Amino acid sequence: MIEKILIAIAIRLGELFPDASVYINSISQGLSEPAFYVHCINVERSEQIAGRFLHTMPFELVYFTKGNDSEKYSVMQQLIISLREIALQSGDLIRGTEINGRIIDGELHVFVNYDLFLMIEQDKVEKMGSIEINERIE
Repeated sequence: MIEKILIAIAIRLGELFPDASVYINSISQGLSEPAFYVHCINVERSEQIAGRFLHTMPFELVYFTKGNDSEKYSVMQQLIISLREIALQSGDLIRGTEINGRIIDGELHVFVNYDLFLMIEQDKVEKMGSIEINERIE
């Protein structure tokens, strides 16, 4: 699921910033600016009822540019609005929460959580047959 979300974010960034490169794998050398680096920070899973689990997946987008802070703030505003909802390649829409951004060490960092309820498929249990109750009041 993480890979699907990374791809969806990369597609959205490509739509918004066609001149920027988007990296979803680590960058060793040869970064061409402007560029985005997108990665999942960690995954948390909390158990819910009926065999469901809430997966909280925070992502970080780092924007590399030689531009000034004004450009970075403009990009941050666009991202905060545009990451509210992204489409997976399957067509499913997922909503981003807790979206925020800040400049750290001269680079723009935007954080967004994508929370999904997932269910682990279990073997089907045979259901009870029918029962008939006859009541009579006298």
